[in-house]
Amino acid sequence: MTASKTQALAQTTSVQTTPAQATSAQTTSTQTTSAQTTPAQTNPAQTKLTQAEPGPSAWPTPIEIPAWTKTLRIGGGTILYWFQPIDLGPKIVELYASLLLNADLGRFAIHIEPRFRDTKHRAFFTSNIWLQEAYVSADLGPATVKVGKVYSRLGLFWDRSFYGNIQLYDGMKTNPNYGVSLESKDPPADRDLAFHYVLQYFLSDGTTNNSLVARDTISLPGGRRLNDFVARVGPFLRLGHGMTLEAAASGEYFQADLPDGTHDVVRGAVDTTLKGDGFELRAEYQHQWGQSVHEFPYRAVPATATSPALPGRFSKNNDYVLVGADLNWWRLTLRYNGSAGFYNDVSVKEWIHAPALAIKPHDNVMVLTEYVIWPRHAPEGTSLVDRSFNLSVQSHF
Repeated sequence: MTASKTQALAQTTSVQTTPAQATSAQTTSTQTTSAQTTPAQTNPAQTKLTQAEPGPSAWPTPIEIPAWTKTLRIGGGTILYWFQPIDLGPKIVELYASLLLNADLGRFAIHIEPRFRDTKHRAFFTSNIWLQEAYVSADLGPATVKVGKVYSRLGLFWDRSFYGNIQLYDGMKTNPNYGVSLESKDPPADRDLAFHYVLQYFLSDGTTNNSLVARDTISLPGGRRLNDFVARVGPFLRLGHGMTLEAAASGEYFQADLPDGTHDVVRGAVDTTLKGDGFELRAEYQHQWGQSVHEFPYRAVPATATSPALPGRFSKNNDYVLVGADLNWWRLTLRYNGSAGFYNDVSVKEWIHAPALAIKPHDNVMVLTEYVIWPRHAPEGTSLVDRSFNLSVQSHF
């Protein structure tokens, strides 16, 4: 058989091969020298495979993730809340949700915490969505400086309840404002004695706290807290056997911009917290000098056909007390929180007693039950502000 006939037969066989055989043919063709191959002699089986199995150049370019997103940490949570008044009104079921967005940028960081609810949290809120905190911070070594919307740090920060206390409803707890905060870092684990401090200046209030209407400046139409200065300082001691003791003195000055003018308000507080393996004890005392509201403890009463209008009445001289205790065992916490407000100028006193039981079926889930009794004692007599059963299912990630 001549060489030309042999070559033609090889080409015909190549076209009729199976895909597996074509691979073998392709390998054989690759071993042929370039001098023996021409464009007209391209293997049809090789062309077919190239179309069916595109090479690397046919894949899309990979998406490049911006470098700054590698520093982003995302958290959040939900709270399903059931409020059941006893003999005083209908039950309320509410859903809360929040996000925690943190970005570490070397010595700088960004913190943003938006919160959400089915309905507006308070009547003076502008929406059911709001920013609880939002600030940029810088690491200064022994301290951190924050600029933006930051929590005020007068007295104890919180008592771990969900229902709250008198100080919360008067706008003194979980109270974020617009300004700058200089805060010492947690003491090193190998130091038995350290001092902690917070120095803050807020240009104005943050328009969103947990106060009830008329009980705090920002809940009033047009009311604002301006030029707010806060300082808190005290020792932190490690007592051994897993126990720590923290104490602090704090003070605050701000201007209450009310409908009838601007008023100077001064507050002072002392607090202490003792922690150990399985327990915590806490206490706080606060005093206020100055007018921050104009219709509490007595709201104005409009005139009727049978009675004249009554103006609102307020107190400039107020005392506040908060006490609490936690006992922890396994995943259970037995808790009592008590708080009181004494509005001395009008001889009104309010107490909140809140025994509670917390269960943690998972490290990220807690079920908290609280029974609340809230009496009010006034010259006119004793009344009940609230008596209720409260259940919250709290989860976070």
